[in-house]
Amino acid sequence: MMKFFMSKKKGKTNPWLDIPWRDYEGHMSSPKVRQAQFLREIFRDALREYLPQTVAVLGCSTGNGFEHIDPSITRRVIGVDINPHYLEVLEHRYGAVKPGLELICADITGIELVSKSFDLIFCGLIFEYVDHGDLIKKISRWLKPNGMLVVVLQLARENSTKVSKTEYESLKVLEPIIRLVQPDELESVCSEVGLSETRMSIETLESEKAFYVGHFKKNHDRESDTHNRKRSRMT
Repeated sequence: MMKFFMSKKKGKTNPWLDIPWRDYEGHMSSPKVRQAQFLREIFRDALREYLPQTVAVLGCSTGNGFEHIDPSITRRVIGVDINPHYLEVLEHRYGAVKPGLELICADITGIELVSKSFDLIFCGLIFEYVDHGDLIKKISRWLKPNGMLVVVLQLARENSTKVSKTEYESLKVLEPIIRLVQPDELESVCSEVGLSETRMSIETLESEKAFYVGHFKKNHDRESDTHNRKRSRMT
């Protein structure tokens, strides 16, 4: 059964709320961009490799790649996005065919999920729009021990705009708010909260934009290990 949650965060309107879903999909899948296809493949490969029972997709938009979720393997999927219209499209497409799908309409930085709940958390091009340090701390809490975080970051390129130029003018509102995150900066923050990079790659698309793809594994919970050691000494 799918649940649909709404939460609103007071303050300045987020530019993502001004981008129609058709514009977003058209832009991301445009021959000049092809980032939708790229992200779909990364998500698909992560699902096939890790066979997660529980998945969270942060910044899920209209459900790019959700067709690759196998309900016989993945029993629970949480999708989070700030734009309610994106989630309405996702619900229409997958609500009846993906049991255990829950959608949360919220600013990602303003939510709290249950600790140690997820085998896989996917973050495709979202750290560019949030305080990545705070969000990574939350993600570390949400992952089960040995759970995986898969991250896609856009890399800086000389003489390249952050937002690719297409016919979809509404996407231009994102240019002033994008903050590109360096992979070594991400790795450092992840290491501090018990997430170890298991592998990474740099992928360059036909548009010549480059992207970092990182896989991070959640280490065993330190508090639990300490508690177990104390109990061992007492017995």
